[in-house]
Amino acid sequence: MISTRITTALSLALLLAACGDASDEAPSCTASATYGQVSICLPTLDGYTEAYGEPAVSARANEAELPTNEVLAFYLTDEQHARVESLGDQQIDDYVKVFATRDLADETLGTGDLADIREQVLRLYGGEVSEEMQARMDAVDIDERRLGQPRLLEEYRLTDDSFTLVIAVRYRQPDGSTQEVLETLNGVLTRGRYVNVGVYRTVDGEVDTAALKAKNDAVLRAFLAANA
Repeated sequence: MISTRITTALSLALLLAACGDASDEAPSCTASATYGQVSICLPTLDGYTEAYGEPAVSARANEAELPTNEVLAFYLTDEQHARVESLGDQQIDDYVKVFATRDLADETLGTGDLADIREQVLRLYGGEVSEEMQARMDAVDIDERRLGQPRLLEEYRLTDDSFTLVIAVRYRQPDGSTQEVLETLNGVLTRGRYVNVGVYRTVDGEVDTAALKAKNDAVLRAFLAANA
């Protein structure tokens, strides 16, 4: 059973946003990120460029991320990456993010832990939050327009080592208008660590979960294969 400390750290990071060592990289891995003492392989994704190492990208990614989380990778579309020097003035409508909870960086987890995490995350999106967790969330100073109000649309499992939530979030813009983002939160057990992979798209018109799920599944399969 996953410990209370792990559950608390994970819950805060997900609700307010969803085995080896550094020498264990797969031979085909051309890019990686270190999480604790583990090297996480970052796959090549068709149509995207991994760009977290570029200052303009890391600045935007870190600004929007909670301090309880650690961004491991941030993929822009190839088209947007070509304009990366002016990223500060652009809206990012389509991206992929790999991130993890800082407090779990040195926790080796197994399939039983993943099942516990899945249940906890589903309870969180169902609105069941403990008094302790609510107090910790209230203490986090985060802008309302970035936090939004997540709505769980669907949950499914692509593999035994992962689970996927499809979420819609409405954000408040500086001019008072609202914008909806459709996203997936993939909880992944890889190399003994729990990592999140998210696919994000701004909704322009009718919500199309089928297209997002197809893109998400391709991204998740690539990530799992790279870290097999």
